[in-house]
Amino acid sequence: MRWSLARVVVLVVLVGVATPTATGGVTAQEQTTATVTVVDQAGERVGDVDLRVVWNNGEGSENVTTRANGQALVDVPAGATVQIRVTDEEYLRNSPAVFFGVDGGELEVEVSLPGTARVTATDSAGQVEGATARLSGQGTTRTADTGVDGLAVLGPVERGEYDLRVSEPGYLTNSTAVTLDGAVNRTITLREADRQLTVRVVDDKFDPPRTLSEATVEIEGVATLTTGSNGQRGTTVAVNTDYEMTATKDGYESVTRTVSVVESAESVTLAVQREEAISVAVTAQRVLLGETTELTVTDEYGQPVAGATVSVDGTERGQTDNQGTYDLTVDSAGNRTVTVSADGLLTSATIEGVEAAAPETPTATATQTDTATPTETAAAGGGSPGFGVTAVLAALVALAGFVLARARDA
Repeated sequence: MRWSLARVVVLVVLVGVATPTATGGVTAQEQTTATVTVVDQAGERVGDVDLRVVWNNGEGSENVTTRANGQALVDVPAGATVQIRVTDEEYLRNSPAVFFGVDGGELEVEVSLPGTARVTATDSAGQVEGATARLSGQGTTRTADTGVDGLAVLGPVERGEYDLRVSEPGYLTNSTAVTLDGAVNRTITLREADRQLTVRVVDDKFDPPRTLSEATVEIEGVATLTTGSNGQRGTTVAVNTDYEMTATKDGYESVTRTVSVVESAESVTLAVQREEAISVAVTAQRVLLGETTELTVTDEYGQPVAGATVSVDGTERGQTDNQGTYDLTVDSAGNRTVTVSADGLLTSATIEGVEAAAPETPTATATQTDTATPTETAAAGGGSPGFGVTAVLAALVALAGFVLARARDA
């Protein structure tokens, strides 16, 4: 056969298009064949077991069933992470078998016939409804609540050793080991019990927190307590129970907490703080017009409140300084309402402006003039003599002497 040059060129082009080059062609991901071998807990191979094989977190999957020799072949990407889950109705496995970096070879998966725990919870009065039964071990945990007949069914799970715990509020937890080698029945007896619960109420605004006496603690469904001088009070409560408790005290914000009491004495601290408030104190409530009175604004803990707004009869006058003080000048007479506000809180006080009294004017009064005392003067120019006090006394002395002399002569 003779080939024309044109035909040769076309053939070469077609071959070049159809054959990927070593550097530019796309190569499919390399696959590897893995052999999955299923064995039971005795190490014997098990055929006719359904499996689901998943690789690289769901990148691909395949359902397979083991042959009579207990094996199945599966193609997966080389180096893949392979997860094998048992989906069989007769055999099971608690958790998937996981293999990393698979590159062919054998992947052995152990399976088990099912085991089941039938648990009946009772107390001194009979069956206990609503108790929680928990089965844990062999890489799994199963839980179920008992019904009106006190029965809970756990499983099916792999056969083997498990820890069985049965709990119910008000009862001590019962824990025991159980071997599941098929369907196993267990009756668990629960015992009621109480424990001491001590509640302490503190004000944690302080460091260290200060205990609060006369605080009320309400334990829902149990009791209402009042704290003593040490800020504490106690009572007994049922074990393995959650309690909602609320602490209240006049002037304080209430606080509510849920506390779990297990199987030992429990101590709980409830921290509260005072309700937010401000107050104002004045140095003088009666102030002369034009004079000032100092206002001091404090919070609920007596700490100064800076930047509080001061108003008089609704008119803003200024703000408190860093020490919480403000000097208010009283400029009108009568009662005035001083209002202080800060962060949405209000307080007020009343002051009275007093006018200064007018200065008093002295009142003129009549002055009594003394009457001149007559003075003794010597008679002159033949006039009648004047009798002063001295003359009268001299006369009396002379008369007394005369009388005495006459008396002696007689």
